[in-house]
Amino acid sequence: MTLLHRYQVLLWSTCTALIAVILIIAYARNDQIYHVYQVREPDYPLILGHRDLKLTLPTGTFTQDIKDGLRIYSNTYWSYKINFPQSGSVAVDMTAKGSPVQGVYPLVTLTLDHEPSVRFNIDALVWKAFRKTLPVSAGKHILTVAFENDTFQYPEDRNLDIQSLCIGALEDCRSPHIKTIQLQ
Repeated sequence: MTLLHRYQVLLWSTCTALIAVILIIAYARNDQIYHVYQVREPDYPLILGHRDLKLTLPTGTFTQDIKDGLRIYSNTYWSYKINFPQSGSVAVDMTAKGSPVQGVYPLVTLTLDHEPSVRFNIDALVWKAFRKTLPVSAGKHILTVAFENDTFQYPEDRNLDIQSLCIGALEDCRSPHIKTIQLQ
């Protein structure tokens, strides 16, 4: 083994060990590694318009205000602490659209307490309501929303456009007026 190969092996081993330590620390800190906004408890259900969504995204997320929405140009996630008043199925309503690359549209995954729960394939070029149900147990949980498959392959660019997000009672999500939450 040449000296160069030994340095490469040493560098690779060091990087692997460093990544393992970072993951162990991140796991130990649990929800503190996330960019989490706490929703004030009386404000359940969680109903966010695009302007509020922008405020809750992690710093450095590439976004642009567009007509009636928010365009997200990069893979990202955003999280909320929510106190669900009771166990059962909760409505998830996202009004969104997306641009495909090679026929593949944006994917949005919702996790509850870091466990994958609901996945949306945003397969629309115009605003569309995407609805699913999320099984929850009563109590405080961390809900994370992630745009996970951003890409660019000239001349196509996959981006996610969001108009609103609602977690709560179905009748609240279907309200014609998106109300906003108080962020802490």
